[in-house]
Amino acid sequence: MFTRTIEQQIHDGLGKPGTALILYGPRQAGKTTLVKYLLEKCPDAISFTGDDLYTQSLLAQHELEHLKRIIGSATTIFIDEAQRIENIGLTLKLMVDHLPVTVIASGSASFELADRLSEPLTGRARTYHLHPLSWEEVSEKYRMTSPDTALEEMLRYGMYPRIHTLESNQEKEEYLYSYLNHYLYRDLLEFEQIKKPKKVVDLLVLLAHQIGKEVAVSELSNSLGLSQKTVESYLDILEKMFVLVNIRHGDPRNS
Repeated sequence: MFTRTIEQQIHDGLGKPGTALILYGPRQAGKTTLVKYLLEKCPDAISFTGDDLYTQSLLAQHELEHLKRIIGSATTIFIDEAQRIENIGLTLKLMVDHLPVTVIASGSASFELADRLSEPLTGRARTYHLHPLSWEEVSEKYRMTSPDTALEEMLRYGMYPRIHTLESNQEKEEYLYSYLNHYLYRDLLEFEQIKKPKKVVDLLVLLAHQIGKEVAVSELSNSLGLSQKTVESYLDILEKMFVLVNIRHGDPRNS
């Protein structure tokens, strides 16, 4: 496992009843791995996953006595893919307001989870972002590799943790194709605004050829045969799914 730079920050938030720790980041960035590693040091921890239909039903019930029975004597609660649970914000509010627990909720779609949590957990939540590996986190692996070779590999295959555990280029390519088909397509299909997920992939290909350059939505629209409004909507969704980062004019990151 790679040591993540935000590990200590999340660790410091554990063991503080009445606190909700919200962890955002793309799928496969290592959120679940990181939290489970930290929970190994918490003997009274319990985990749920929002991908499970039974868990969705279990945690969608906003009744304090019901939650007490589920949690039992646990003092730390981890809910993975929390955005899939209906009105999860109200459930977490009941937990942190009335039970002696620390809650960690993770989500791979920031706007879904944020919309469900922002109002119920105002003043009660600490928010963190876990991105794919940074150079600081992966540099030890490349200490015997020339800078040019390391840079080429990182640019070609990306920085998802799983990539950096694979040996052959073929395995890395197979992983990326699997990621595209099993995660990106599936998540895109969940949004009603996206009628043609193949067009979104075509959009990503166009953007990949223009990384670091100014992009005109009108040109993307013409190339894809979609309206500018549709392209803007797709770009917004991709950004909120952590698939891309839009450096806008006036953005301090662009100075």
